[in-house]
Amino acid sequence: MSTDILGLRGQDLESLAEHWQRALDAGDRALRAAAGSLPSSYLGPHRRALLQERRYTADLLVRLARELGIRSWQLRKSTAGPTTARSTS
Repeated sequence: MSTDILGLRGQDLESLAEHWQRALDAGDRALRAAAGSLPSSYLGPHRRALLQERRYTADLLVRLARELGIRSWQLRKSTAGPTTARSTS
């Protein structure tokens, strides 16, 4: 498949990955914010689903790059996990 089909280049794919990263991170922040008001029995399945979605999206982005012949593009490690600050306590 040629990059001409979708008009994507490496920098476009990076931008797409960053948008997905922000969306998935927002979901992660929402689940963490809800921890004080919702039971873990409710949040656990949603956390697992979000993790699965993150992995699935990362896989699709890598496959898209491969299909488009963008060989120099690599998924940043941060796309596979939340970029939010970690607690130091």
